[in-house]
Amino acid sequence: MSQNTGDVAPPIGTHTPPQHQPDPPSSPTRNAPRVGTKGDIPVPDVPLVRNKKIEAENLAQADKSADHELDPVAHPDPGSPQALVISLTEEDEGQLRVPAIVQKLMDYMPNYIIAWLAAEDAQAKENKRKHDKALKDPLSAAEDKIAKRHCMQGSLLSAWDPLAPASFSFPQFLFDTENLVGLPLPFFMQKNLCYVIDEVASLPIRKANSCSGNGKSIYILDIEKLSVKLGAELSMDFGSYLQAADQFYKFQLQHSADQEWAKIWCAHFHFFDSRPEAAELYLAWMHAELKLQRDTHTYHQRYLVSDYEAAFNHSVAEHKQQTAAQADSTLVYNKLSQMEESIISCISKASGSAFSGMSHHPGASSGNSYSHQSSGPLFPTAVGAQSLLHASYVWRPDMGYPPILKTKAQQNFPKGKRMGSACRWVPCRP
Repeated sequence: MSQNTGDVAPPIGTHTPPQHQPDPPSSPTRNAPRVGTKGDIPVPDVPLVRNKKIEAENLAQADKSADHELDPVAHPDPGSPQALVISLTEEDEGQLRVPAIVQKLMDYMPNYIIAWLAAEDAQAKENKRKHDKALKDPLSAAEDKIAKRHCMQGSLLSAWDPLAPASFSFPQFLFDTENLVGLPLPFFMQKNLCYVIDEVASLPIRKANSCSGNGKSIYILDIEKLSVKLGAELSMDFGSYLQAADQFYKFQLQHSADQEWAKIWCAHFHFFDSRPEAAELYLAWMHAELKLQRDTHTYHQRYLVSDYEAAFNHSVAEHKQQTAAQADSTLVYNKLSQMEESIISCISKASGSAFSGMSHHPGASSGNSYSHQSSGPLFPTAVGAQSLLHASYVWRPDMGYPPILKTKAQQNFPKGKRMGSACRWVPCRP
């Protein structure tokens, strides 16, 4: 009879299952076990952590060797040789190409791994670009050729009509310049537009800040330099103004997002060129037209007939005042010129009558002799200059009576030969 010891015997035919033994710790050179459920991002791998540490130690040893080479006294010990990093398996490299894993392990990656991933990413983008290019259809390739070569299309050409206004295809940089600084009206004369289109590659340009807000600079036309060639504001006549206004309206028509902006410019030019006295008073109202044109650019103000009428009337009244003042000045100048010519004519006649019948004085030297052909100034300014008196009169300081002229018209000639402070005219006695 068996004794019960308190232990329960196992049933017949059954065995105790063996207990699970824990796995031995992995070697430090192997990958760390990946812990987590399916779909979780794996924890940092041991090779990455070890390689980053090795890389830091190698950099420290390189700095130590550099300090030893520069100053052996202060740094007597050179750095030790650099250690080799742990190679990654193909599985590790495949995981590092997944963006989510790279973002998780970025803090544990050494620098050479980051550089390798950057090169891999650039190569992947280049392969994708080549693949997309190979998949393009022939129509897209033809469109690219047209865009890059700026191929011309003969179907867009039109027949030339000498009676119709010229039609231009405005270059893009004209719109870029208009958005920033505004284009002068003389630039839109037909000859100037032809020059701009033909010399587009050699036009003077300058760098300007873009208004798009992206901080990038763009190149626009240099208005100051180009105005020397094409003409500045207020330099056109009325015919050229009509020609430029038509092309400027067409330019604004292409520049407007809606029809309202183009209508403003149409009303602006129509107000001036439709007036009966437009050609006659062009020099008067062209200043008002320029001011209203600039105000439209600056203030974006709408077209108001009252404002245009006031500016037109003021400009015309001011021009008429200036014209009247110039006419008065011209009349005074002409009268003074006629008086001057009359005085010169009278003096010339008097000079001819005074010299008639004059001959050499018997006792005078050749330097003081007079001839009927001499024609000197009526009022000599230098002492010893020729006198217009008759040869029978000489300069005598000792006589107290004035000379008696034999001509009918009295003539006063205040200067002769200066002989002293008290000089008088006396007749010459033979």
